[in-house]
Amino acid sequence: MYKIRGIILSGSPMMLDKPLLVSQIVPCIMSLLVLKVPILGICFGCQFINVAFGGSLERLSHSVCKPVTTFIQDEELKPQYCANLMIDKVAPSFDAIGYVNIESKKYVCAIKHKERDITGYLFHPEYFHNTHYLLDDFIHQCYN
Repeated sequence: MYKIRGIILSGSPMMLDKPLLVSQIVPCIMSLLVLKVPILGICFGCQFINVAFGGSLERLSHSVCKPVTTFIQDEELKPQYCANLMIDKVAPSFDAIGYVNIESKKYVCAIKHKERDITGYLFHPEYFHNTHYLLDDFIHQCYN
C-alpha cells in the first residue's frame, strides 16, 4: 500500500476566468486538504490554488514573457514567466513570495500558505536549472 506524500497541481489548457469553471473545481482543492500533505501548484496549479482560497486573477491584454524580478527566498533567482492570466489579489491565507514586473505594474508570481505546506509558482521550476531546488524543497517537505 502506498502513502500519498504530496500533491502537484500543474498546467492545464483551461482558463480560470470563467465563474462556472471556478465553481466546479474549487471543491476539488478543498477535498485535497484532508490528506494533510504538501501541495505544490505550478502555473495553472498556482492560479487554481489562489482562486480556490479566495484570491483573484487578472487577464492581461496579451501574453507576456518576463523574468521574475523578485523572489523572497533567493534574490538571484531569475526564472522566466510567460502568461496572460496573473494573480490580481492573493488569497487571504497566503503570502506573496515572488513578483514579476509587467508594463509598469508589479504582479505576484509565487505564493505560500501562512500555516500549511501549500506553495504555488506561476513559472515552471522544473524548466530552469537554477529553480530545481524549489522542487527539491517540495520533495523534502513530502518526506519529513
